[in-house]
Amino acid sequence: MIEIGSETVQLQPLDITKDIPSSWGSVVQAMSLMGTSRADWANLPSLLEGMKTAGRRWQVWQLEKVVREAGKAGMSAVVVECVRAAGRTGLVLRDVRVVREAMWACRTRAVLSGWDRGETARALRNAEQIAEALEGEAHWGASKRPDGVDPRRQADVLGVLGELAAQRAVRHQDGNDVDGKVEMYVKRLVSNLEGAGAQADSDSTKTPWAATADYELLRWVPARNGLKAARDVLGEGMPQQSLVNEALQKLETTLKDASDIVMGARDDTREKRRGLKWLNESE
Repeated sequence: MIEIGSETVQLQPLDITKDIPSSWGSVVQAMSLMGTSRADWANLPSLLEGMKTAGRRWQVWQLEKVVREAGKAGMSAVVVECVRAAGRTGLVLRDVRVVREAMWACRTRAVLSGWDRGETARALRNAEQIAEALEGEAHWGASKRPDGVDPRRQADVLGVLGELAAQRAVRHQDGNDVDGKVEMYVKRLVSNLEGAGAQADSDSTKTPWAATADYELLRWVPARNGLKAARDVLGEGMPQQSLVNEALQKLETTLKDASDIVMGARDDTREKRRGLKWLNESE
């Protein structure tokens, strides 16, 4: 019994199995209520920071979910803020799948705006900030790196940067590579195209699972689009033209194989596939 003001209150025992709300459930519910409000999404870093202070740790799929939901709302700037404050928020980019979602969030920002001039430039900057963050020790910059593929050298990750730079040049710079970023990102992408070819020829797109195939579409639609747009911008100055053409052929085959699998799924499932939507939007 405790005294509160002039009243005596009897405390009740707390059942931790049902009286304490799920931390993860609370985060998911909060994100669902944020909708597309920038003001609401601005609270995400504080929410994650509070959870980390309380000792909550997230699995990779949960970090993917957080970044994906923010990205779907076009809030790549919030993702960048969380990533930059990873020591406080816990949103670390130590798994390539989380890195991909962060990059895709940047791309989605530009797409949702209809490739608006300002939003496309900001989306590119956000993607560059994600790439810069990967150099920090909190993510992939430490001398001893986590197991797995280094996302800084993944063609599909670089493909998002290339697409955003190339689309900005095509749509808002009269087709000119004003600041040299199209050529810069194409060169980086070209230097990793061997990995892209291997990925494109992998058996992952030949499985019967629509989710796996749709994930391949998410990975390779931006890279394909970026190389095609960059070829238009750079013309004869396109680095390693023959290698680029060969990679584009492989990527087109990968996209077709993956889209066939997704299209063969049930209609109610097909409509939910992000990768198929990206592919159809770019045709």
